[in-house]
Amino acid sequence: MAIGAISLTSEYGINSIRKISESLIEIEFKNETLSNSMLTVTSIDTCATKFTQELQSEETVVSIDISTLTPGMYAINYFVNGKSIDSQKFNK
Repeated sequence: MAIGAISLTSEYGINSIRKISESLIEIEFKNETLSNSMLTVTSIDTCATKFTQELQSEETVVSIDISTLTPGMYAINYFVNGKSIDSQKFNK
């Protein structure tokens, strides 16, 4: 019988979302971003995508201007090759 721990956490994805100001958030990744990756910001209330940004390879932190978003709950979605890798929510 083997004894040990199994981790189900991914080495890629969003590590944290930090509010820098009322109009700017910073997204830190667990690892460098991969090629052909992007972020979307989606309203949880309306399910509408409000923002899309293609990412450069090997980024570890990205800042996003959220000044045009209305107050509410949003999801940041991280995609690689069109497949969802991670999602986290934030309030504006």
